[in-house]
Order: sequence, then structure tokens, then C-alpha cells
Amino acid sequence: MTRQITDYPGGLSDADVADWYRRLERGAGGALRATMRRLSGRAGMLGCGPDVLVDAEDPDGFELLLHVRQQALLRSFACLTTPMRVRRTPDLIRREPSDDLVVTVLWGRGRQRVSGGERECSYGPGRLAIRSNSSPYAMVSDGVSDPLGVIIPLEALGKDRRLVSTALFPFSGDSLLARATASFIGSFVLQSLVSSADESTQATVIDLVTQTLREAATGSPAIDTLLLQRQSADELIERNFWNADFDVENLAREMHVSRRQLYRLFDDGETPAAVIAVRRVQEARRLLRESPQLSVTAVGRLVGFASEAAFRRRFHDICGVSPAAYRRAGFVEPAAVPLRPELAQGSAGGAATAG
Repeated sequence: MTRQITDYPGGLSDADVADWYRRLERGAGGALRATMRRLSGRAGMLGCGPDVLVDAEDPDGFELLLHVRQQALLRSFACLTTPMRVRRTPDLIRREPSDDLVVTVLWGRGRQRVSGGERECSYGPGRLAIRSNSSPYAMVSDGVSDPLGVIIPLEALGKDRRLVSTALFPFSGDSLLARATASFIGSFVLQSLVSSADESTQATVIDLVTQTLREAATGSPAIDTLLLQRQSADELIERNFWNADFDVENLAREMHVSRRQLYRLFDDGETPAAVIAVRRVQEARRLLRESPQLSVTAVGRLVGFASEAAFRRRFHDICGVSPAAYRRAGFVEPAAVPLRPELAQGSAGGAATAG
């Protein structure tokens, strides 16, 4: 994607913007295709939309970079902003009515606090926050922050829209379900920057938000949160296994859980490092069969192994033969040389780091 923005006087630094783009494209797994808007200064605050009031201690230094994508059931967004305050006042609600739910996750930096009525929530990276545009609120970012999230029309909740009338807004949760929902939404938004999501995936986002609100209202989740977190882990592995820097620590950080909590999501005898290694070997087998022009070294690099030695070792541990021997066998089908993930367990500790 060609970016025309080159200077940020009084606003975001070049380093902030470059780092944000690198993280977006790394997380999305490709060049960004969503439309970007740049809003700056006093005019930029006015341009944030008729349904919110935006102000800042330094109006001339205000700057907001925003990627947004309208999808079938909801809108997804990712932004980088200088310190600001966003408000929905009673008068504005009367003049510009909206019943949308705004669901946000601070992706990697910053801290925000939201107040509405007698409630106030303060949250940092990885924490889920939900506010309703039908209720007055004030959201304050004290420093440079990088929220991403979704805007869900109330009608998209269907029969569950009644939850909004009983929910306490603003809401910020730290339960297993809220963490899993935050992780899933983060992955969903990053992927939506590259391509539109199908309606079933959008419906899953809406259902997760609904279940999170239900849990807050009743005190008990209606879904298996551990299963949901494992699905989120699998999706992150699928998107990032090709990156040699992607390891167990990265996975735990992306999911906003501790390493110990991450390991609890996997079955007995299985580790996240081994799952990453097996997925890399699966892709390596495909390339060895379908891309004979690629050297064994190139295949290893393409699937995320840091060195040829690490690739050969992991491949042999899991398949029982070397990559070269597998290729010489005549591009056998995967079933002919079964994957043996149990053999990866003993060497899996470095499978995601050394390859």
C-alpha cells in the first residue's frame, strides 16, 4: 500500500506511525487495503463525525490515523491517535441518535478511561471495552494510543438486543470470555484490513460480544471460554507460523494471557510450541511436493524455520525422514508419511524460536 503521509508536525511522530504500520501489516499478514483517513488539528476534531464530540488539550497538535472497513454486518476500525477526549452528551444523543455498540481493544499501547453516569472504567492493552452510543459517555486517552475494534448496529444483535437495555455501560471486562473476545476481535480487525470477512465470521464477533454482555449481566458465560481461547490460539498460529520470530511468547502476548494460561488451553501431551512446529512442517511438505524449484533451505525459510539445521531436525522429528528424502520419495501424499506430533514434544521447546 502506498502511503502519502510523510510528516506529522505537532502530532504523531514518524517513528510512532512507522511502528504502527509495521505492526498492522505484520498482524494482518499482508499489505493493507482498507481506506485510511488522516484527521489533524481543530478541523480534524470536527471531522471525526457528527455523532461524537472530540477535543484535546492541544487542539493544534491533535492527530488521528484511521483505517475503517464497512462490512455486511458491522464496521471494523484501527486507529492511532494523540491524546484526546471523545464524548456523547445527552444533547448530542437527541440531535444525532445512534444505538450502535462501540467495542474496542487497545492493541499495544496507551491507556483509556471511559465514564458514563456513575460508572468509570480504566483499561490498558488487551482489555475489552464496550460502550453504547445510546448512553452518554466520555472516553479519554491520556497518551498516544492504538485502539482497534468494531461498531455493531443494535439490530445486528437480533433478539439479544434486550441485553443492551439491561447492561451497564460503559463496560470493561477481564474474565476469560472477555479476554477471548478481545483476542478474537483483535485478530478479526487485523485480518479485515487486508480482506473483508465472511458473514459467518462477523456473526461470530457479534455473538461473542453478546455472550460477554450476558456474562456481565448474569455472572455466568453461555459458552465454553477455554474452547474459544483455543480456537483463537489456532487462528493466530495459522496466520503467523510462517514468521520465524513467532513463538510461544508472541502467541501469549497476542492473546493477552500468561504463558501458564496459554499452556492450559492445550491437551495433555501437547504444547503450543509443538503445534507451531507441526504446522510449519505441514506447510513444508506441501511446498516440497508442489514447488520443486525451491531448495530445501528456501522451503524451510518460507515456513518459518530460522535455520536449515532447525528445519531438517524438526522435519525429521515429526515425519521420520529428512526433507530431502521426503522430496526424493516422489512427492508422496501426506498420508503416506504420517505426521508424528508426539515426536515433536521433546524438541518443541525451541520449535517456535529456533525453527
